[in-house]
Amino acid sequence: MNKLKIMLLSALAAVTTNIYAQYTYSPIKYKFEEKGVKADGWNEISLQVSPIKLSTTNSLNGTGYSLGYNKVFNIAKGQPLYLVAGANVQYSSSTNKINGEGGSFTYKDAKGNEVPKSYGTSVSNEVTLFDINVPVSVMYDIAVSNSVSVAPYAGIKFRAGLSGTTTSKASATGLSSEESTALALVAGNKFEEQSSSVYDNGFKRFLIGWQAGVNLYYEDYILGLSYGTYLNKIADDTTLKQGSITIGYRF
Repeated sequence: MNKLKIMLLSALAAVTTNIYAQYTYSPIKYKFEEKGVKADGWNEISLQVSPIKLSTTNSLNGTGYSLGYNKVFNIAKGQPLYLVAGANVQYSSSTNKINGEGGSFTYKDAKGNEVPKSYGTSVSNEVTLFDINVPVSVMYDIAVSNSVSVAPYAGIKFRAGLSGTTTSKASATGLSSEESTALALVAGNKFEEQSSSVYDNGFKRFLIGWQAGVNLYYEDYILGLSYGTYLNKIADDTTLKQGSITIGYRF
């Protein structure tokens, strides 16, 4: 009887241990046992769409698009704690429209009479940026089931600006088409588009910041949300802030 009790208790302990291991670390069971991938991590490729704000006196709002790669390393044996490091290239365009200083001019109408006219101005600005971002984060993968997990993360990111332009275009307001034509003859190149490199206008190429977000993993597919900003300003009076929506795949 004692031997039978010992055998039953041993079997129960084995079953309990197996259930506990699967429950507490199901992403490892799913990812590394069923898929045959090493327990030290995985690779990710992703596409991000990012609402962007250049926060200044007259803030510019826009959208960025990036393509990236991450390497995920397990940093706690037997626990779903990871270091995520990678890089992405991003193109973004941000715009605003502000009221500029108005003016006045005199033109001749169809009858040859000189007509004084006042006008307002509207100035459209666009900033385009092309850069490389290097994020480094710590992530904890929380199992929901054998195929679904939720992984919050936080960390730092580095930005290196490759190129960028700032473009301004002024237009007159409050004028008829005839008056606008007359003003163009009088004002010359005042309303021509002006474009130059952002890095000739005080923008900084190198930034360091923080980010935080969460990924939802369904098998090997990724859906993520994040937000971050930079600790130093991209220009003397301008801060760069951005969120991100991520879709990706891990392998």
